[in-house]
Amino acid sequence: MRLLNRSLQYLAVSILVVVGIWSVIFYFGFRDEVYDIVDDNLEDQLELLDSRVKEDPSLLESTSFEDGMFSISPITYEEALVYQEEVFRNTLMPLPFSNDLEQVRMLTEAYQVKGQYYKYQVVSSTVEEDDLVESMFWFIIWLYIALILTIVLINNWALKNLWSPFYTVLKDLKDYRVEQSSGLTDIQSSTTEFQELKRVADELIERTRKSYINQKHFTENAAHELQTPIAVITSKLELLLEKAELSEQDAATVGEILDITSRLNQLNKSLLLLSRIDNNQFVENERISIGDMIRSLMENLEDLTSYKQISIQIDEDDAPLYVEANPYLTEVMLQNLLVNAINHNKPGGNVNISIGYNSFRICNSSTEDRLDREKLFKRFSKNPGSKHGNGLGLAIIKAICDLYDYQINYSYNDGIHCFEVTVQ
Repeated sequence: MRLLNRSLQYLAVSILVVVGIWSVIFYFGFRDEVYDIVDDNLEDQLELLDSRVKEDPSLLESTSFEDGMFSISPITYEEALVYQEEVFRNTLMPLPFSNDLEQVRMLTEAYQVKGQYYKYQVVSSTVEEDDLVESMFWFIIWLYIALILTIVLINNWALKNLWSPFYTVLKDLKDYRVEQSSGLTDIQSSTTEFQELKRVADELIERTRKSYINQKHFTENAAHELQTPIAVITSKLELLLEKAELSEQDAATVGEILDITSRLNQLNKSLLLLSRIDNNQFVENERISIGDMIRSLMENLEDLTSYKQISIQIDEDDAPLYVEANPYLTEVMLQNLLVNAINHNKPGGNVNISIGYNSFRICNSSTEDRLDREKLFKRFSKNPGSKHGNGLGLAIIKAICDLYDYQINYSYNDGIHCFEVTVQ
């Protein structure tokens, strides 16, 4: 979840709870206030009824509510004790000029008139008050919803503007490439934390770029400095082999040294290539046809396949497979896969190449057993029974695949080793 949405979530929940609590308190407080007004009116009616009874004792015979909004009935002393204090309650009863039951508020209190106890009851319709309370309830609900939405929308707008510098720095960091010299975009913010974030990000990028430049220079210098002595050693050993006075044993020893030197040279090139891939120094991409490049490489490897009597079969879909990648790295990846399929093949074996719309597969027959998946793409990891390579070929392939987010998978079935690369 994005930071902005997380902030709005906490804010919305907090407002929802707080405003909800205050809305409930307001609603019940408003309802109690309405009933207090009704109760005050009933008390005034009861006092007025008592005054009228004193003036007109015949009202003591009004034992029902048919004559008005009051009722007087004689009671015992024990009943009078129950109503010696005012008793309010809500009830339903038919009112004069109406046959329907309506909600009313009733006040009951005991009075003593000429030694006899009477129960005075006065009522007041609360239909209008209940309608008012109900209207107020829905008004609070809609006001509550509108208030929540308004606060969330306003805070969403405010938070977007507030966090705009942060997202600017975040976007620049996502798009930043160490091989490019451009820095981060300047932000316009008076917030101390954002200014500190921009300063720290600039320092981090500067340190990263310096480290990248130093490592790049080291890689270039190492390539040059190591290649020169290796070339000199190879040249001198070849001259030494040309001398006729070397014994057969000495010549064999020199030949072994030449072979080791050649592998050392290849190891140096592989390590430098891995270093350049890890440092993302290959930035020039082109649209490449995988099928065309495989056919071109197979022409260069024709002598090797003929020597080992290996048959090659290429199956390609009608829609060619294209990738956007560095041509050199793509060639290295394909060549390593093809050379691996040839070197680890058996005499008279075969290599089957299948090219689909989003992947390609290279399978070869072999006498070797299944490879260890856990160690397959690790550097300097070699099959104990193999005499080919330096253990970096598959590591280079994996590094190139990781660079372009390709998926590479290995499978083995009945003496057939397969490597499949999915590019989309």
